[in-house]
Parts: sequence; structure tokens; C-alpha cells
Amino acid sequence: MDINTHNNIIKFYFQMGLTDREIVQTVQQLHQLSINECHVWRQLLAMNLRRRSYGNLEDTVAFTSDELHGSGRLLGYRIMHETCKQHGLII
Repeated sequence: MDINTHNNIIKFYFQMGLTDREIVQTVQQLHQLSINECHVWRQLLAMNLRRRSYGNLEDTVAFTSDELHGSGRLLGYRIMHETCKQHGLII
């Protein structure tokens, strides 16, 4: 298997929300590839994938403001957070 295939597998599980350790375990079990957490971390860094990055503040404020003036005014903060995530906002 080539490096692009490895990276695509790692990226797929990263986008599913798995931790580095979970990615290693899944790849080892399902794909029979021997990798470690350090390798996953380096590959994610090389692909510019980060877990704790934040989106554009103005877009987030505009979206939540629109939601609060519409049907979202009755939502709690947890549901509002999920709604933002569903709309591609990283907060």
C-alpha cells in the first residue's frame, strides 16, 4: 500500500472524530497496518489537519445571531453548538 492510501485512511478516521489512539487501533485491526500514534500525529500535521482550530469569528457571530432571531432562540447552548457544527462552523 502506498503512502497516499495510508494518508487517506488516516484522514478518513480523523474526519470521523477518532482520536490518534483510536485511529491506530482501527487501522491495525481493520487494515492490518502497523502504525503508531506518533506516525498518525506526523501525518495529520503534514496534511494540515488540526483538532483545535477555530473558524471565522464573524461568520459564527452572524450565524448564531440569525439563529437566535429565528427558530434557534429556543435552543440550549449544546444544541446551538451542534447546529453550528452541522453548518461547518468550528467553534
